[in-house]
Amino acid sequence: MPKELVRKRGKRKAKNTTDDVIPKAFEPTPAPSFVPLEQQDVEQPTEESNQISQDNAPSGRRIGNMFGGEADWVTPSDGGLGSIRERIEGDAPWGFVDPEVKSYFKTVDDKLKVFEDLGLPQGEDADEENEDRHLLLTAALSELRSRELQLATDTDCALVLERMIWNMGDFGRRVFADSLMGNYAKLIQHRFGSHVVQTLFTLGALTIDRECRNVFPSQEQTADPSEGVLPRMSSQIHDIAQELLPLLPTLIQSPFSSHPIRVLLLLLTGRPIPSAHTAGGPSSQSSAIRSKRSTKFAKSNANFKAFVQNDEETGADAPEGTLRAVPDSFNSLITEFWGAIRGKVGEVEIRALGVGQVAGPVIQMLIELEAQGGASNEKGSLMDTALSGLITTLHESSEAPSRSDYLELLLRDATGSHLFELLLRVAPDPVFSSIWSTYFVGRMGKLGVHPVANFVVAKAVTRLGEQELASLLDEVKGDWRRAVMRARTGVIKAVIDRAADLQVLGDKVLDTVCQSFEIQRPRDESFLVPCVLTLKPLKRYRKAAGIPAPEGEEADEVEEEEEEDRWKEPEPRLEAEPEMTEEEALQAKRRLGHLKKVAETADPLGPNIQGSLILQSLLRLPSQENETVISSLLAQPIDYLLKIAHSPISSRLLDVIVDSPTVPFKSSRKVILAFLGNFYGLVDDRVGSRVGEKLWAHCDGFLKTKIARTLVPFEITLSSSQYGRFFARKVNIGFFKRREDEWLAQQTAAPRPTPAATNLAASVKPIVPVVQPIAPVASTSTPVVPASSSLSADKKDKKRKRDKATRPEEMDEIDRLFAGVPEPSSSSVLGSISTSSEEIPRKKPKSAVEEKEEPVLKETVAASGDDLGDGFILLRKKEKKEKKAKKEKKEKSSKNTLA
Repeated sequence: MPKELVRKRGKRKAKNTTDDVIPKAFEPTPAPSFVPLEQQDVEQPTEESNQISQDNAPSGRRIGNMFGGEADWVTPSDGGLGSIRERIEGDAPWGFVDPEVKSYFKTVDDKLKVFEDLGLPQGEDADEENEDRHLLLTAALSELRSRELQLATDTDCALVLERMIWNMGDFGRRVFADSLMGNYAKLIQHRFGSHVVQTLFTLGALTIDRECRNVFPSQEQTADPSEGVLPRMSSQIHDIAQELLPLLPTLIQSPFSSHPIRVLLLLLTGRPIPSAHTAGGPSSQSSAIRSKRSTKFAKSNANFKAFVQNDEETGADAPEGTLRAVPDSFNSLITEFWGAIRGKVGEVEIRALGVGQVAGPVIQMLIELEAQGGASNEKGSLMDTALSGLITTLHESSEAPSRSDYLELLLRDATGSHLFELLLRVAPDPVFSSIWSTYFVGRMGKLGVHPVANFVVAKAVTRLGEQELASLLDEVKGDWRRAVMRARTGVIKAVIDRAADLQVLGDKVLDTVCQSFEIQRPRDESFLVPCVLTLKPLKRYRKAAGIPAPEGEEADEVEEEEEEDRWKEPEPRLEAEPEMTEEEALQAKRRLGHLKKVAETADPLGPNIQGSLILQSLLRLPSQENETVISSLLAQPIDYLLKIAHSPISSRLLDVIVDSPTVPFKSSRKVILAFLGNFYGLVDDRVGSRVGEKLWAHCDGFLKTKIARTLVPFEITLSSSQYGRFFARKVNIGFFKRREDEWLAQQTAAPRPTPAATNLAASVKPIVPVVQPIAPVASTSTPVVPASSSLSADKKDKKRKRDKATRPEEMDEIDRLFAGVPEPSSSSVLGSISTSSEEIPRKKPKSAVEEKEEPVLKETVAASGDDLGDGFILLRKKEKKEKKAKKEKKEKSSKNTLA
């Protein structure tokens, strides 16, 4: 290795050297002699020199305040412990959980999840399994003592605690709720503790319901009175409410405590508390007590359910969705909640809270409870405050009230519109009439197509009477076409539904809908279903479908211009609504551009959801009006009808035709007959198979027979189809071909439960399976049995028994086996009987058609459920006749020989 690459050891430092030598570059320079300020050449500071560059500040920190404030990165006088202490108090106000305890509860959580997946214990070992789970839960509860607050505020242990609350039982929940007493005001505002409190309120409602029904846990009877008396859950909830009442205005504005307060209100009133864990996804009710983020998390990660069977919870709960029993003392608590809001919060603040995303649902719930208590029609009520004093005006003056800017804001605000909808739903009749005449009459043209206000109008229409509905129809003539162009048909559907509920003004509603789609009655009635289903006026539909205009009618150029410019039209503005800002205008432009892109890529003649809903509502009108819709549907070709039936959107139209009580059977029968001859194409589809079964269930015996005859040529194809095989199994075409009368009786009879199999082992050994009847097949295949089977089953059975009794020597092996078997019933087990070639003559070789028919034949025999049938009886009688003929022939030949 070259010497220059050899690593040399450095010289050892002398012991007498010191490290406190200051380099020359850092030696302090001597202070200059004093010079008067006016003689110094000092540069005056500028604005730029006063500012510190962000590049010179420490990485990841903000720079200091130019107005004399201290920079964030400057160490405070307490060494920075103040901010850390505040953070600790916010995240863990009762301290952090010990790591060993946290590890223990994580292990317990893993076991509890396994139990949740298994569900409640069942079977013979259910009691032992339930006891083992009780022991595990009891051990975990013993470790929980004195650590409830720490675990409830921990990010991991809070979920474990919620899972344990679901299985504690009534006594355990009362103990746990009592351990948190005095800390609910602070715990309910914690990020994780609020979820624990909410779960406790949800399950505590069931405990209170059982207490009101005098159902108490067994531990309460065996408890030692000297150790103290554990309060009932209703008493504890009363104390918790009293603890939270002074802070109620603050709690309803907190994003963490707002949801538990809503659950507490539902608990006090006895109303059902929705859950986010129900099947079908989160509902609108569950969103009232949980945020969208919390609902999504709970459905995937915190799907709690009970896995321990408690005796007091067995069969003692009220049916789901019904009101629960609550003590009478809770009614006074509701009044105190109203007083806490009305006494401590001003009117302006209440209105501001009503449009908030956090406090708004609580205000709405209090207004609804106030209306149910009959106190909303008073001066100074929460409803009066939300309506800007409208109720006070109605009590004090006979003049019509003026419009309020606040309610005008609610009409166009996405969050505040929910409050307006609630006010319209629960307001007393005089108050609603005043709201309708003040804020809606004369403005339906703009409100009906507004992106937010149209939902409020649709809610208000549900309370209109016949006269108000007639005035509304006169006002909206010509305005609904604009709503159709913008696909905002909520008001149209609400008006049709209201007319259907009242069973009035059906013809007037139908005329208004036809005018909205430019359909002239009765000339263009055949275009009603296609135009409404595609949500296109008649001229636009003809243009999209390539249908020429009728003679004498010229193309409207204005319509084509509107089609090109409708995406450039701005959103409608209300009178009190200010002009759009640049940002709002940009968002509206993007929204219209998105709608235009969707409209260009979508099928121009495809079904529309809004159009399908309008047609479904029209079919609920009186029979004279829905007959127009059905006639328009029947005027379409069969290909269009199949397209409707195969669409998940438009197929609901056929469901309503069958289910609507206002559609007579004669009309629905016409729709079913329109598919006659094409049921094969109808049911051979994912959606069409469901529609086919729906129509089949609505048919009478005559219609079912006609449909079955059209399906006979497609029997094999339908049986092998991915979707049609289910319908083919329901129709049972093979059985229909062989025994049409019995098939008809089976189809028209009420569905019977599947009979249980009968065990014949106790009667005879070895077990011989009982054969179901084998009926003659159609003319396309070779008959299995002779055609002489015209005798009834009873006569043949009697003759068979008589032959056995008179000639027992002629009984073959099969007869001897069946001699000790009782008469089979309809619950006999279908099987196959094994016979030798010497006992039963060989049949002819099966043809290709017979081989294909055999699986269907077995299904038919299995579904028939009859006793021993003609096929098996005649087969044995034929065998006996052949033996008898051979014997007689042999005796005759022997006599001739002797002679």
